[in-house]
Amino acid sequence: MVKFLENKKVKIPLLICACIFYTTSFQLKDGFLHEAFLHLASISVELFIATFFIEPLMDSYKERESRKQWKGAKDVAVPDLRDLSNLLVSHMLSPIGFSADKYPLIASIEYKEVKKLIKSMITDFLNEDHTSLLNKLTTNNWNNLSLNIPIIKYELFENILIYKDVLPDELLTALLTVRRNFNKFNGLFSLVPEFFLLPEEKWPPMKGGLEYTKRYRNGLIKNFASDISSYVHSVNSFIDVLEKYSK
Repeated sequence: MVKFLENKKVKIPLLICACIFYTTSFQLKDGFLHEAFLHLASISVELFIATFFIEPLMDSYKERESRKQWKGAKDVAVPDLRDLSNLLVSHMLSPIGFSADKYPLIASIEYKEVKKLIKSMITDFLNEDHTSLLNKLTTNNWNNLSLNIPIIKYELFENILIYKDVLPDELLTALLTVRRNFNKFNGLFSLVPEFFLLPEEKWPPMKGGLEYTKRYRNGLIKNFASDISSYVHSVNSFIDVLEKYSK
C-alpha cells in the first residue's frame, strides 16, 4: 500500500476517479449504488490526500536512513573509494603515456598530494587529441592496457558490491556512471583485441585487404577515444563527488 502511495503517477488518476465516482453517485437512483459510489469517491479523495503526506514522510525517512548508513560506513568507505579512484585513473592512463613517473615527485603519500597528481594526469589527458594519442600507441602500450583492464573491472565491481547499500545516491550514481563508461570501452576492446595487441602483419585478414583493415582499425580507434574520454570525465566527476561526501 505504501509503495502504491509513493508512486507519483497515481495522484491524477485518483483525483479523476474521485470526480467520476462522485458524479456517478448522483446519477444513480438506487440507494445502495448511490452510497457505494459515494464511498468509492471518498476513498479516492482520502488516498489522493494521503499521497501528499506519505511521499514527503517517506523521502524524509529514506534521507535520514541514508545519512545514518553513510555516517557509519564513511570512515572505511572513503579511503577505499579514494584508492579506487587513483587506480581508475592510473591503470587507464599510465599505459597510454600518463604514468606517475613523468610528473614531479609528490612530497608525501598523503591523499591531498596524491589527488593533486591524479588531477594533473586527468587534466593533461583531457587536453590531448585522444584519437591522435591512441593512434601513436605501440603494441606494448596496448598489451599493458589489456593487463590493467581486468584489474579495473574487478575493483569497480567489488567496491560497488560492497558499498552500494550505504553510498549516498549522488555518489552511487557517479560510481555507476564510471562503470557504464568503462564497460563501453571494455566491451568493444574485448571483441577485437587482436587489432591492437598484435603487430600489423598478424592482424586477421579482411576481405577488403590491408588498407580496408587499417580503415576499420582507425574507426575502432575513434570509438575508443570517445569511450576513454567519457570514462575519464566520469572518474573526474566521481572524485569531486567523493570529496563532497568525505567531509
